Amino acid sequence: MISSLPFIHDKSLRERMRSAAQIVNDCYNIRAGSSPNTVKGGTVATEDFFHQSDYKGGLGEQPIENVTSMIGLLAQLGVDSLRSFAILVKADPVLIWGHLPSARASLESFAYCRWLAECPLDRDVRVRRGLLMRLRDANELGRYNDPEMRQRSVDYKASVRSFAEANSWEVSFSRDSIAGEQLIASGR
Repeated sequence: MISSLPFIHDKSLRERMRSAAQIVNDCYNIRAGSSPNTVKGGTVATEDFFHQSDYKGGLGEQPIENVTSMIGLLAQLGVDSLRSFAILVKADPVLIWGHLPSARASLESFAYCRWLAECPLDRDVRVRRGLLMRLRDANELGRYNDPEMRQRSVDYKASVRSFAEANSWEVSFSRDSIAGEQLIASGR
């Protein structure tokens, strides 16, 4: 699908998007034995699942599953936003600015997806990045002028801090960092 983006006329952009999709594919859909990233008959990603119980935290904490779910959801969001962008670009009459929010949402989604799925990446770093995404969500919820959303933001932050501290990782909400790992900037 990525390799046939007919509505993206810039060959360089199309190639970069294809390359990014290939990197994610290489990391997560490798057949056993077909790559140096293969581990014990599976991929690096499947190997991570075997170590989920190594992390301390509250009952039900599943850091590897959480990160993997985030990657999948961000990829779906990116594709959906890209489809919206394509529809809006083809619209008649052509919108002057209306397609840009969809384009930005797509690029941000793919950037976060790539950042979380980056290979090779230490399992702890991937889990910390997942926590940073949860922290980002908490900060977004805190921006609403709604007491329920603000309370949810406080609860999310407490959950992130609790999990990080249980695993001996320093947390800095002011710098959006966990054990030195920082959230990538999205241009906001």
